[in-house]
Amino acid sequence: GISQMFVDCDSEDDKYKILVKLYGLMTIGSSIIFVKKRETASRIEREMLADGHQVAALHSAFQGAERDAIIDRFRSGAAKILITTNVLARGIDVQSVSMVINYDIPMKGVSDTEPDFETYLHRIGRTGRFGRVGVSISFVHDKKSYMALSKIAQFFGIELVKLDQNDWDETEEVIQKVIKSARAGANFKGNQ
Repeated sequence: GISQMFVDCDSEDDKYKILVKLYGLMTIGSSIIFVKKRETASRIEREMLADGHQVAALHSAFQGAERDAIIDRFRSGAAKILITTNVLARGIDVQSVSMVINYDIPMKGVSDTEPDFETYLHRIGRTGRFGRVGVSISFVHDKKSYMALSKIAQFFGIELVKLDQNDWDETEEVIQKVIKSARAGANFKGNQ
């Protein structure tokens, strides 16, 4: 139940512009944005809050009650977007998550030479749960991130749908079509 897509960004800096454009176009339930570093999570949170989005960041700097409060804000819908590191790639089940963004492609270890297949699978598994529709969009911005995502697609035997950052009408149409067709399929199965 998860449609996997990607956007080829012009640069690392371009990823944020595309992220905001994507959210400006779509009416999305809750979503999770996965990043590599907690500094990136905090920066995106600051910028998205300044742009008027209901977001929260969660990473290893948060512990105990503070961490629980952030997760509760997300579960309740007070924060529609959760920006996190791999700290939440496993173990959080929020029924309303309809989209996962891989802002940074998951890589193994400090050397970042090989994609982390298991983490990718756990990340995208945060959506499409409980028989619901899910969309996963990965951002690539250079040869290394593109090759890593290609290896992930090959490893899992999936065909990634490329979204055109220069045609936002088409991008919105592709995502909405996936969501609508998956809903129709779920309704059909439920009516049998």
